[in-house]
Amino acid sequence: MVNFDKTQPAPNKVAQDLAREKAKISGTYRTRNVIEQIHFDFKGKCYVCECKGLTSINVEHFVPHKGDRDVEFDWDNLYLSCGHCNNTKLAKAVYDNILDCCNPAHRVDEWIKYEKDAFPKGKIKITALLSLTDNKEIVANTVELLQKIYEGTTIIKSLEAEAIREQLKEEMAKFRKNIRVYYDSSTPSIERSNTLLSIKRQLKKSSPFTAFKRWVVRENERLKQDFEQYFD
Repeated sequence: MVNFDKTQPAPNKVAQDLAREKAKISGTYRTRNVIEQIHFDFKGKCYVCECKGLTSINVEHFVPHKGDRDVEFDWDNLYLSCGHCNNTKLAKAVYDNILDCCNPAHRVDEWIKYEKDAFPKGKIKITALLSLTDNKEIVANTVELLQKIYEGTTIIKSLEAEAIREQLKEEMAKFRKNIRVYYDSSTPSIERSNTLLSIKRQLKKSSPFTAFKRWVVRENERLKQDFEQYFD
Protein backbone atom coordinates (compact mmCIF):
# COMPACT_ATOMS: atom_id res chain seq x y z
CA MET A 1 0.00 0.00 0.00
CA VAL A 2 1.04 3.57 -0.68
CA ASN A 3 -0.61 6.91 -0.04
CA PHE A 4 -2.82 8.44 -2.72
CA ASP A 5 -3.98 12.01 -3.21
CA LYS A 6 -7.66 11.70 -4.00
CA THR A 7 -9.18 14.63 -5.89
CA GLN A 8 -10.83 17.00 -3.44
CA PRO A 9 -13.50 18.14 -3.54
CA ALA A 10 -15.21 15.73 -5.88
CA PRO A 11 -15.17 17.07 -9.47
CA ASN A 12 -18.49 18.66 -10.44
CA LYS A 13 -19.50 15.85 -12.81
CA VAL A 14 -18.79 13.27 -10.10
CA ALA A 15 -20.62 15.22 -7.39
CA GLN A 16 -23.60 15.68 -9.68
CA ASP A 17 -23.70 11.98 -10.53
CA LEU A 18 -23.59 10.93 -6.89
CA ALA A 19 -26.27 13.44 -5.86
CA ARG A 20 -28.54 12.40 -8.71
CA GLU A 21 -28.11 8.67 -8.11
CA LYS A 22 -28.51 9.03 -4.35
CA ALA A 23 -31.93 10.61 -4.93
CA LYS A 24 -33.10 7.57 -6.88
CA ILE A 25 -34.65 4.55 -5.19
CA SER A 26 -32.17 2.21 -6.89
CA GLY A 27 -29.40 4.60 -7.83
CA THR A 28 -25.81 3.50 -8.34
CA TYR A 29 -22.53 5.07 -7.25
CA ARG A 30 -20.81 3.19 -10.09
CA THR A 31 -21.41 5.74 -12.82
CA ARG A 32 -18.96 6.24 -15.67
CA ASN A 33 -17.74 9.56 -14.27
CA VAL A 34 -17.19 8.12 -10.79
CA ILE A 35 -15.32 5.06 -12.08
CA GLU A 36 -13.12 7.09 -14.43
CA GLN A 37 -12.18 9.57 -11.68
CA ILE A 38 -11.43 6.87 -9.13
CA HIS A 39 -9.37 4.97 -11.69
CA PHE A 40 -7.41 8.17 -12.37
CA ASP A 41 -6.91 9.08 -8.70
CA PHE A 42 -5.69 5.60 -7.76
CA LYS A 43 -3.40 5.41 -10.81
CA GLY A 44 -5.23 2.34 -12.10
CA LYS A 45 -4.04 0.35 -9.06
CA CYS A 46 -5.87 -1.65 -6.45
CA TYR A 47 -5.22 0.36 -3.31
CA VAL A 48 -4.66 -2.80 -1.25
CA CYS A 49 -2.50 -5.24 -3.25
CA GLU A 50 -1.04 -2.61 -5.63
CA CYS A 51 -1.71 -4.63 -8.78
CA LYS A 52 -2.12 -2.50 -11.90
CA GLY A 53 -3.99 -3.12 -15.14
CA LEU A 54 -6.89 -4.63 -13.25
CA THR A 55 -9.23 -7.02 -15.05
CA SER A 56 -11.57 -7.15 -12.05
CA ILE A 57 -12.43 -3.60 -10.98
CA ASN A 58 -14.44 -2.86 -7.85
CA VAL A 59 -15.56 0.49 -6.51
CA GLU A 60 -15.16 -0.28 -2.83
CA HIS A 61 -16.62 1.45 0.19
CA PHE A 62 -13.64 1.94 2.49
CA VAL A 63 -16.13 2.14 5.37
CA PRO A 64 -19.05 -0.29 4.84
CA HIS A 65 -22.22 1.69 4.27
CA LYS A 66 -24.57 -0.90 5.82
CA GLY A 67 -27.54 0.68 4.09
CA ASP A 68 -26.67 4.26 5.06
CA ARG A 69 -27.09 6.15 1.79
CA ASP A 70 -25.00 9.10 2.99
CA VAL A 71 -22.07 6.72 3.46
CA GLU A 72 -22.90 4.75 0.31
CA PHE A 73 -22.74 7.81 -1.95
CA ASP A 74 -19.95 9.64 -0.13
CA TRP A 75 -17.17 10.46 -2.60
CA ASP A 76 -14.57 10.26 0.18
CA ASN A 77 -15.60 6.65 0.87
CA LEU A 78 -15.18 5.27 -2.67
CA TYR A 79 -11.88 3.49 -3.43
CA LEU A 80 -10.51 1.46 -6.34
CA SER A 81 -9.83 -2.19 -5.58
CA CYS A 82 -9.68 -5.53 -7.32
CA GLY A 83 -12.26 -8.23 -6.67
CA HIS A 84 -9.74 -10.38 -4.80
CA CYS A 85 -8.92 -7.68 -2.26
CA ASN A 86 -12.46 -6.40 -1.89
CA ASN A 87 -13.84 -9.87 -1.17
CA THR A 88 -11.01 -10.68 1.25
CA LYS A 89 -11.55 -7.41 3.11
CA LEU A 90 -15.28 -8.11 3.42
CA ALA A 91 -14.60 -11.47 5.08
CA LYS A 92 -13.84 -10.09 8.56
CA ALA A 93 -15.31 -7.08 10.34
CA VAL A 94 -11.90 -6.23 11.83
CA TYR A 95 -10.75 -5.26 8.32
CA ASP A 96 -13.17 -2.33 8.43
CA ASN A 97 -10.57 -0.73 10.71
CA ILE A 98 -7.37 -0.50 8.65
CA LEU A 99 -4.97 2.20 7.54
CA ASP A 100 -6.46 4.73 5.13
CA CYS A 101 -4.18 5.27 2.14
CA CYS A 102 -5.95 8.56 1.37
CA ASN A 103 -5.23 9.94 4.83
CA PRO A 104 -1.80 11.62 4.68
CA ALA A 105 -1.40 11.08 8.42
CA HIS A 106 -1.43 7.31 7.82
CA ARG A 107 2.04 6.49 6.50
CA VAL A 108 0.99 3.22 4.95
CA ASP A 109 4.34 2.36 3.34
CA GLU A 110 6.42 3.48 6.32
CA TRP A 111 4.54 1.96 9.26
CA ILE A 112 4.51 -1.39 7.46
CA LYS A 113 7.52 -3.15 5.97
CA TYR A 114 6.94 -4.99 2.68
CA GLU A 115 9.42 -7.70 1.67
CA LYS A 116 9.60 -10.12 -1.24
CA ASP A 117 12.53 -12.55 -1.26
CA ALA A 118 14.68 -12.27 -4.38
CA PHE A 119 14.42 -16.02 -5.02
CA PRO A 120 11.83 -17.08 -7.65
CA LYS A 121 9.74 -18.88 -5.04
CA GLY A 122 10.56 -16.37 -2.31
CA LYS A 123 7.94 -15.62 0.28
CA ILE A 124 6.24 -12.33 0.99
CA LYS A 125 6.66 -10.90 4.47
CA ILE A 126 4.54 -8.03 5.81
CA THR A 127 5.72 -6.57 9.12
CA ALA A 128 4.10 -3.98 11.39
CA LEU A 129 6.58 -1.36 12.57
CA LEU A 130 4.60 -0.50 15.66
CA SER A 131 7.36 1.57 17.26
CA LEU A 132 6.81 4.25 14.59
CA THR A 133 3.17 4.96 15.39
CA ASP A 134 0.51 4.99 18.11
CA ASN A 135 -2.02 3.52 15.64
CA LYS A 136 -1.08 0.00 16.64
CA GLU A 137 -4.47 -1.65 16.21
CA ILE A 138 -5.17 -0.43 12.69
CA VAL A 139 -1.60 -1.19 11.62
CA ALA A 140 -1.93 -4.74 12.96
CA ASN A 141 -5.29 -5.15 11.21
CA THR A 142 -3.80 -3.90 7.96
CA VAL A 143 -0.86 -6.30 8.19
CA GLU A 144 -3.21 -9.22 8.81
CA LEU A 145 -5.32 -8.24 5.79
CA LEU A 146 -2.28 -7.87 3.54
CA GLN A 147 -0.96 -11.29 4.53
CA LYS A 148 -4.34 -12.81 3.65
CA ILE A 149 -4.34 -10.89 0.36
CA TYR A 150 -0.94 -12.21 -0.71
CA GLU A 151 -1.45 -15.76 0.63
CA GLY A 152 -5.14 -16.42 0.04
CA THR A 153 -7.78 -17.73 2.43
CA THR A 154 -9.58 -20.39 0.33
CA ILE A 155 -8.50 -22.53 -2.62
CA ILE A 156 -9.85 -19.92 -5.05
CA LYS A 157 -8.33 -17.04 -3.10
CA SER A 158 -5.02 -18.92 -2.95
CA LEU A 159 -4.96 -19.21 -6.75
CA GLU A 160 -5.79 -15.53 -7.06
CA ALA A 161 -3.03 -14.70 -4.58
CA GLU A 162 -0.59 -16.84 -6.56
CA ALA A 163 -1.34 -14.75 -9.66
CA ILE A 164 -0.66 -11.56 -7.68
CA ARG A 165 2.61 -12.98 -6.37
CA GLU A 166 3.66 -13.86 -9.91
CA GLN A 167 3.10 -10.27 -11.03
CA LEU A 168 5.01 -9.05 -7.99
CA LYS A 169 7.91 -11.42 -8.74
CA GLU A 170 8.20 -10.14 -12.31
CA GLU A 171 7.99 -6.50 -11.25
CA MET A 172 10.62 -6.90 -8.54
CA ALA A 173 12.94 -8.76 -10.92
CA LYS A 174 12.80 -5.82 -13.33
CA PHE A 175 13.45 -3.38 -10.52
CA ARG A 176 16.44 -5.30 -9.17
CA LYS A 177 17.83 -5.68 -12.69
CA ASN A 178 17.67 -1.90 -13.15
CA ILE A 179 19.52 -1.43 -9.86
CA ARG A 180 22.27 -3.81 -11.00
CA VAL A 181 22.61 -2.11 -14.38
CA TYR A 182 22.72 1.34 -12.80
CA TYR A 183 25.62 0.42 -10.50
CA ASP A 184 27.52 -1.67 -13.05
CA SER A 185 30.69 0.26 -13.91
CA SER A 186 30.62 -1.15 -17.45
CA THR A 187 27.18 0.33 -18.21
CA PRO A 188 27.41 3.07 -20.88
CA SER A 189 26.46 6.53 -19.64
CA ILE A 190 23.41 6.81 -21.90
CA GLU A 191 22.08 3.44 -20.77
CA ARG A 192 22.76 4.38 -17.16
CA SER A 193 20.77 7.60 -17.58
CA ASN A 194 17.86 5.71 -19.14
CA THR A 195 18.02 3.15 -16.34
CA LEU A 196 17.79 5.92 -13.77
CA LEU A 197 14.63 7.17 -15.46
CA SER A 198 13.18 3.66 -15.22
CA ILE A 199 14.07 3.44 -11.53
CA LYS A 200 12.39 6.80 -10.90
CA ARG A 201 9.21 5.56 -12.60
CA GLN A 202 9.28 2.32 -10.63
CA LEU A 203 9.42 4.23 -7.34
CA LYS A 204 6.41 6.41 -8.14
CA LYS A 205 3.07 5.56 -6.55
CA SER A 206 1.67 4.93 -10.04
CA SER A 207 3.95 1.91 -10.45
CA PRO A 208 2.80 -1.61 -9.47
CA PHE A 209 3.89 -2.78 -6.01
CA THR A 210 5.62 0.51 -5.16
CA ALA A 211 5.78 -0.23 -1.43
CA PHE A 212 7.90 -3.33 -1.99
CA LYS A 213 10.37 -1.43 -4.18
CA ARG A 214 10.65 1.41 -1.71
CA TRP A 215 11.57 -1.02 1.04
CA VAL A 216 14.37 -2.45 -1.11
CA VAL A 217 15.69 1.11 -1.19
CA ARG A 218 15.14 1.80 2.51
CA GLU A 219 17.00 -1.35 3.53
CA ASN A 220 20.24 -0.35 1.76
CA GLU A 221 22.05 2.84 2.75
CA ARG A 222 23.53 3.38 -0.69
CA LEU A 223 20.20 2.90 -2.43
CA LYS A 224 18.51 5.07 0.15
CA GLN A 225 20.97 7.88 -0.42
CA ASP A 226 20.63 7.69 -4.20
CA PHE A 227 16.95 6.93 -4.70
CA GLU A 228 14.79 7.85 -1.70
CA GLN A 229 14.55 11.35 -3.13
CA TYR A 230 12.39 9.94 -5.94
CA PHE A 231 9.58 8.74 -3.68
CA ASP A 232 6.61 10.87 -4.77
